[in-house]
Amino acid sequence: QILQLAKELNPNVEKSAKNENELRQILLLSAYADRLCRRRKSTDRALMVGGRGVKITAHSLVKNKEFFIALNGVEGSSDSETMVSLAGGIDKEFLFEKYRNQIQKKKCIIFSDEKSQFYIQEVKTLFELPLEEPTLIPATAAQVAEKLPEVMTENWNMVLKENEKLAHWVQKINFLKVHAHEIVQDILDDSGLKQELRLEAFSQACLGENKMLEVFKKDLVYFFENILPHSLQQTLRNELPDTLKVPSGSQIVVHYPSDKPPYIEVRIQEIFGWTQTPKVMFQKIPVVIRLLSPNFRPVQITSHLESFWRTGYAEVRKELRLKYPKHQWPENPADGIAEAKGRRRF
Repeated sequence: QILQLAKELNPNVEKSAKNENELRQILLLSAYADRLCRRRKSTDRALMVGGRGVKITAHSLVKNKEFFIALNGVEGSSDSETMVSLAGGIDKEFLFEKYRNQIQKKKCIIFSDEKSQFYIQEVKTLFELPLEEPTLIPATAAQVAEKLPEVMTENWNMVLKENEKLAHWVQKINFLKVHAHEIVQDILDDSGLKQELRLEAFSQACLGENKMLEVFKKDLVYFFENILPHSLQQTLRNELPDTLKVPSGSQIVVHYPSDKPPYIEVRIQEIFGWTQTPKVMFQKIPVVIRLLSPNFRPVQITSHLESFWRTGYAEVRKELRLKYPKHQWPENPADGIAEAKGRRRF
């Protein structure tokens, strides 16, 4: 009945087909081009035009075809997968022959996380669906240099993982988003620092470079601060310092989690003589002090240093004197000598 109806509607359709099987494929693709799927190797899973993942059920008669049209679909176990039980197989040779004028060859530069290398990826597509596995050729230095800022922008999380200093700087931006949103609202969107700003910073940082590793060695914070208004640069540097100098002379990193107060982790003998709780953000937000023993084990947490010296220190001192007798543990912490490397004094 379908074939008869096709002849009545368009007699030319039958003339372009060699046999009924080919006619069936022409009709299917004419009606449901957006449902064309390519099987992932020899599995029951496939990729549909538009990027949707599909899975053929055991009831489907299409078992071995690399290409098929999904004629029905039910949402699967994941948001990205559709279950297909009714499908129409499409011959690969037919697809490449009949639609050769619509097949496009696409080329782009990609970065392989696994191999830490840039490649030129070339693939043939029909309706934006890849028709075969892409070929990968190592990219030239010139090709990499042109693409590097964009790749680093797209791989933002990887960059932060590799560059601790920049990750700490972003932490401060996110801290401001919570505690002083009006200051950073123009540089942020729902995903964090705006993509166009990241691209601008990376474009400056990547000048003359064709290796990501060389860019990681640079002071990326410098390039990112350069794209910000001067007032915001000053706030980040002065009101949210990277480190705090404690009485021992050590510079201790200040952490700025967006959902908790800022904090430092410091050994207790390094802050003898420190009587006031440090504050940031125009001296309004106290810094939580996570006190550590000489072997860097947690001992006490306080956001009010004066109160700790007055009420909590005596108990902590009693325990630490027994465990670490070679270190000084004065009865009055104000009498102690702050030092990064302790030796017995009392």
